[in-house]
Amino acid sequence: MKTTVTVLCENTAGVPMKIIGEHGLSILIERGEDRLLFDTGQGMSLLRNASSLGKDLSQVARVALSHGHFDHTGGLADFLDASPHATVFAHPDVFIERFAQFESPAGTQTMSIGIPFAREDLEKKGAQFDLSPALREIAPGITFTGEIPRPEGWKTWDNRLMIREGDDFVSDPFPDDGSLVLDTDRGPVLVLGCAHAGLHAIVDHVRDKTGIDHFHAILGGTHLGAGTRDDWEKALDLLESCRVEKIATSHCTGFHAASFLACQLGDRVSPAAAGVSFEF
Repeated sequence: MKTTVTVLCENTAGVPMKIIGEHGLSILIERGEDRLLFDTGQGMSLLRNASSLGKDLSQVARVALSHGHFDHTGGLADFLDASPHATVFAHPDVFIERFAQFESPAGTQTMSIGIPFAREDLEKKGAQFDLSPALREIAPGITFTGEIPRPEGWKTWDNRLMIREGDDFVSDPFPDDGSLVLDTDRGPVLVLGCAHAGLHAIVDHVRDKTGIDHFHAILGGTHLGAGTRDDWEKALDLLESCRVEKIATSHCTGFHAASFLACQLGDRVSPAAAGVSFEF
């Protein structure tokens, strides 16, 4: 069955047809009559871009959230206005408070960056939450990875991202970071939200749970933008070992990391910008 993956929200606009960019990510997956939305962006571009691309979100009955950051969940209320009573798949920790800390001339600043809605308000709009940490099939041919086990010594790439622990702030371990695995005619496709768990941990988890040892394509946010050159080289080795034929980078990958991969892998790498579609 043909699978079409369309980027509805992303940091940049990839086509000149009334598409706007925003810092965030939302990806529409279409397989025959089945449609699933993966993340919803910040909320500024989802409905506008979907309309410009001729995508009717009222026909989408499922949405999966990769994790509980505002730039992946901020469009959820607008989506529910278009598609009341949709099922929302996520990890149980998707609603925990989240923060970013950064230095400014005024000192350390703390900003809330979690999901910008209360669960009960979304349920009033008709949302039906299906929360679980387990790997599971959430639509025909679409598997949600659930919680990703971390290797010994794992640590986040971005120490600015925090949660509360008592009266203190500590680095966010992102137990809710999840990705999708698509069963397509060209082979398995891995769709990433932000990959806060790390590419290696995600791929190892999928390999362990599904037996998949290669991917036709990997699309989405890799979070390599917060990594080092050493991290980029390790990611390159992983992509080669998985025999990935198509790498479509977006969102938190960052310009320099994406450029590095493109220089090494040539036309196997392309941007997954808002408005761009891929068929498998």
